[in-house]
Amino acid sequence: MSKRHLFESPDGLVNKALRGIIAYNPSLSLDEGNRIVYDTAYNRANVSLISGGGSGHEPAYVGENMLAASVPGDIFASPSTKQIVAAVEAVPSDKGTILVVYDLGVAFSQQIVSIAATLDHCHVPGRTEHATLKEDEVELGTGPHNEPGFLKLSPPPSPSELVAKILKNCLDESDPERGYVHFAPGDETFLLVSNFGGMSHLEMGALVDELLEQLETTWSIEPVRVVCGFLETSLNAPAFSVSVVNASAAARNCSYSLDQIKSFFDGGPVALWGAALSSALSSLRRYTPAKVGDRTVMDTLIPFAEAMEKAGFAEGVDAAIKGAEATKTMTPRLGRATYVGGSSDNSELPPDPGAWGAMVAIRGLKDGHN
Repeated sequence: MSKRHLFESPDGLVNKALRGIIAYNPSLSLDEGNRIVYDTAYNRANVSLISGGGSGHEPAYVGENMLAASVPGDIFASPSTKQIVAAVEAVPSDKGTILVVYDLGVAFSQQIVSIAATLDHCHVPGRTEHATLKEDEVELGTGPHNEPGFLKLSPPPSPSELVAKILKNCLDESDPERGYVHFAPGDETFLLVSNFGGMSHLEMGALVDELLEQLETTWSIEPVRVVCGFLETSLNAPAFSVSVVNASAAARNCSYSLDQIKSFFDGGPVALWGAALSSALSSLRRYTPAKVGDRTVMDTLIPFAEAMEKAGFAEGVDAAIKGAEATKTMTPRLGRATYVGGSSDNSELPPDPGAWGAMVAIRGLKDGHN
């Protein structure tokens, strides 16, 4: 374990780190006295989500479609009640506030198997005594605050052997203590791999490859989503966690469909995209009276936004294409096309250029996504 730090003392370190984080994330602000990081662009018409925890477990996940505010405590220590109250006041909401205490939801959390592996413990700045692992040890089942695991392996296994032990502890359904999630043939799964802070990007990439190879060959599991990164850190710990989620089983036990659950991993639920488009169109309507049937770009944008919010992205693209095609038979009521007029014999005109151009861009988004 390395005991060297750029900042050897923890005094003032958290506040200094928060000031730096705000500097390179201009959409965020800092209430330094209460140690609150909050989103300056949050929408008070939405429910405000607030969470927090000990510093050293970054990132904080504050921003659009994420938390409205985060409340960090000292290193590995919870925030105070005073901080939490101040956070609620910093991001007031017309719809109320939810304090998130690391809960994934019952249906989802019951379908996750997870375990961490540690090459050595992290070192907290300013502390002199730490538990350490020997150079010839690897520990399984460790916690993010240097909590001891359930098994020390010595001599250290090879990477493939370590991954085999990790997956056996997660997926062996014959183990009465750990085999509590059933993975049926055809169930869709997610793989989450979190770097605790001290693993290199090079090794994390190789780790994911080994995990995927063994999941397929040994367990007949091919994850439909793979996420790897600093999901929750533990200062400089050379450690990682592996989680396998049975997304199909989670969908069977909650109000969200499997496609909706997957959409959260793909950048947010489609309904939110549709809501964002509708909000943008509402703002646009302050500057133009154009509506469907006026032979303008709105003949594409309005159907796209409405269908996407109600049904999904694919349906939104189909609506955009139909809307653009429909402009071929419309009489222009607004915009430059009114200078030319419609067809005298009710024959088709070329489509409205704005509507057609928007449709091509939207269709391109679908092709790129696919």
